[in-house]
Amino acid sequence: MKQIDIPLLLSFRYAHVQEFVMYTGSRKGAVTCDTTGVEPHDLWADEMKEKENLYKEMGLVFIDDTRLKITPYEHYHIYRLNNGVLEILSPELDKWIPFAYGNRNKLTIIQGLTGIGDIWGVKKKRSLNCNETCWGAFNYAGLSSLSLLKDKKAKIAWCNIYYTFH
Repeated sequence: MKQIDIPLLLSFRYAHVQEFVMYTGSRKGAVTCDTTGVEPHDLWADEMKEKENLYKEMGLVFIDDTRLKITPYEHYHIYRLNNGVLEILSPELDKWIPFAYGNRNKLTIIQGLTGIGDIWGVKKKRSLNCNETCWGAFNYAGLSSLSLLKDKKAKIAWCNIYYTFH
């Protein structure tokens, strides 16, 4: 095991919206909505606030080249860096789980948010620990193709938020 000179501590620095997209139905299928005046916070206020509050308190301490401590929760994990992905070993699943992206000096934790709704609001939501995609959002809505979104009142939105630690 290679010892790191000084345990590296990364703390939360900022969050930014990497992508925010919304579609609505039309006679020909899904069309992109103008999101001017709409913020991700309008759709996912609780999910965003929960993550940001958690991360504001959190520190990532690299003890050495295999052990990571998450403070103030005193959680210890076996980790590895694999092509720019910080993976944590899940003892329950006996497999590596992607946790963050970057390196020991700067990491980004990703939150992918999906919302399915209509003109009256969001009816169904999910939060992922990875990027949401167009196809992921449409599959979550039960649609295998953009052309199947015909209801003009229906909305499918997704957003990717990057939480950066230095």
